[in-house]
Amino acid sequence: MTMPRRRSTFGDDRIDAKGYGVGAALTFTTTDGFYANAQAQQSWFDTRLRSAVLGTLADGNEGRGRAVSLEAGKRVPEGGDVTITPHIRMSYQAIAFDGFDDPAGASVSSRNGDSLTTHWGVAIAHDRAWNDGGSNRRAHLYGLLRLDHEWLDGARVSVSGASIRNANDRLRGDAALGGSLEFSDRLTLYSQVLAGSSLKDLGSSYDLKGTAGVRLHF
Repeated sequence: MTMPRRRSTFGDDRIDAKGYGVGAALTFTTTDGFYANAQAQQSWFDTRLRSAVLGTLADGNEGRGRAVSLEAGKRVPEGGDVTITPHIRMSYQAIAFDGFDDPAGASVSSRNGDSLTTHWGVAIAHDRAWNDGGSNRRAHLYGLLRLDHEWLDGARVSVSGASIRNANDRLRGDAALGGSLEFSDRLTLYSQVLAGSSLKDLGSSYDLKGTAGVRLHF
């Protein structure tokens, strides 16, 4: 993947990165609606950093990342095809890269890239199934509210002994709306819109994300 070119009064830069990964997931469910899900992923990166002022800062710099998570919740029927699912998830992520010296002689190295987050959430969903001209169709609509707490102190990078820290506020909130429409056993359309913000100074740090896609089964 190629990151967009970044522009600055101190000089433009560009990041080109290739990423590879492998992961596994395991889910346990019971007839009363309880579920537990575990996931693990390992990733590798190859990155080229270039500055309009200093030229190539690093080429073929290797990075490694890993992530594990455990989620548990229970789906509670509320009648009328509506369900409420409270859940909690713990996730741990870590990323590091090989140290390098830039053309100006600055030594850059990864000091800490760990993250440990607890997610508390509740999802409200409405499901409907019907038959249209001999085809079975299903619609799934949901809303999600989530509270996230970061337990660690953010990522740190050392530049010639000087520590540079990047960290989000510890407490954040997210809200999402989404759904899917299954036209047949092979074709499903889905979408989601998510908004999140720091709760320390609501609205000063926020993000908006949207996804949409098509699932085809062969």
